[in-house]
Amino acid sequence: MSNRGVAPFEILPELSIHTNPDWFIPSREVRQDHQPYAFGSFGKVYRGWWLSTRVVVKTVSVATEKEIRSFHQEPYFWHKARHPNICRSSEAKNGKLLDYLRHVRDEGRSLVWRKLLDAARGLSIVYNDLKCIQILVSKDGVTMLTGFGLSVSMSDQNGDEEAIGAIRLKAPEVIQKGKPSAQSDVYSFGMYVADAVTSDVPWGRKMPDVAVKFHVTRKQFLPRPKALENDKQWTMPSECIKLLDAIKLIREFAEDELFQEHLRKMIEKPE
Repeated sequence: MSNRGVAPFEILPELSIHTNPDWFIPSREVRQDHQPYAFGSFGKVYRGWWLSTRVVVKTVSVATEKEIRSFHQEPYFWHKARHPNICRSSEAKNGKLLDYLRHVRDEGRSLVWRKLLDAARGLSIVYNDLKCIQILVSKDGVTMLTGFGLSVSMSDQNGDEEAIGAIRLKAPEVIQKGKPSAQSDVYSFGMYVADAVTSDVPWGRKMPDVAVKFHVTRKQFLPRPKALENDKQWTMPSECIKLLDAIKLIREFAEDELFQEHLRKMIEKPE
């Protein structure tokens, strides 16, 4: 991560010397592609190498004191976020989780719930404004959360779909007041679960965003999709539960679906 116009060091006023923070990586150790693969209002994102590790390099444009403080806070946070389901800077080869799940749908619903379980575990560590977090899949199939959120992606073939989906993840209070909370994060994750399990954005693709916003801000909840016929599975997006409870439920769903898949294979297996 780099910042145009902000010095990559801190000043210790008592000693009047410079010291690099723990997360600082000198630019001489990093090589990046000439062209960005994604960009947004924050800046640009490049693929690159840090020594022998494949990474993504995020360049940001800052102008105000608030933006500078935000720039310094983000690398501190992600540097400390050490967890198997947290992606700090390395590239996730399999891309976004929702796209990944659509390609492996034939492997069964237990896989969907297992990937969502990994995402929930990562969210329990990050637990920040979910709209700023992307859920990705590594080359080994591990689900990871990252803070490299993008508003526009040059390489994304589903740009219209992402634009449609953004408002549908937000809790009513976030749409109205713009202030995320632990509770609104769980709401957003519940909407994400509905998308992953049904392979469709919440409220469907035919309903325009303005109509979705109208319903959500008036506390009219998402109609129940057919793919969530199981009452306990519908609990995940429909009720305001705590994240730890959600993790327990998702683990149970993954185990149940896996058992059902094994049972079906045994029944279908010829004698």
